[in-house]
Amino acid sequence: QAKTLYYTHDLHHLRMMREAELLNDEGKRVEAMAMKTREFKAISDVDSTIVVSSAEYDLLRPQIQDSKIQLMPLVYGVPGTTVGYEDREGIVFIGGSHHPSAL
Repeated sequence: QAKTLYYTHDLHHLRMMREAELLNDEGKRVEAMAMKTREFKAISDVDSTIVVSSAEYDLLRPQIQDSKIQLMPLVYGVPGTTVGYEDREGIVFIGGSHHPSAL
């Protein structure tokens, strides 16, 4: 009964498509479209999706039927907590960042 959230941080397919266009690489375009399919599937499979960009929010809202897209811009300067990791519960984060270093 746990609620599932998808925190995108960025939509990978957009970054991948920009790279494909910059390099004029059809193979990368195909990969970008496959990533878009996976991302949209993940969005449709969860209870709510959080995006940090108003541009991505505006892009997703008309394309994802019956979805719960939430805009939550990145927040900086939030004070820390005194509660250690071993005493925390109720949230899981899974992420990755295998991006090209420079284009």
